[in-house]
Amino acid sequence: MKRREKTLFDEDFRLSELSNKGDYREKLDRVIDWEFFRGPVEKAMRKNLREDGKGCPPNDAVLMFKTLILRELYQLSDDRIIGLLNLSYNICHYVYLRQSLG
Repeated sequence: MKRREKTLFDEDFRLSELSNKGDYREKLDRVIDWEFFRGPVEKAMRKNLREDGKGCPPNDAVLMFKTLILRELYQLSDDRIIGLLNLSYNICHYVYLRQSLG
C-alpha cells in the first residue's frame, strides 16, 4: 500500500512546521515549570467558587494560567482570547469531521 504524503491536516505535520519556524510557545514550555503555578492559581480560583457548590466546575488551573499568558502576550481582551480559542477548536473539529466523513 502506498503511503500518502503528509498534508496540512496531519497534526504532526502542523506541529513540526511550527517547531521548524521557532515556535516561542515551545520555548516557554522548556523554560517554565507550569506545575509550579498550579497551587497558587487553584487557590485564587477557589476564591471565585460559589459556596453552595453549584455552578460549573473550574477549568484546569495550568490551562487557565497559560491562557492568561497568551492573552497578555497578544494584548487580547478576555472575550477575544475565548473567541479565538473557540474558533480554532471549531475549525479543527469541522475539518477533522469533514475529513473523517470522506
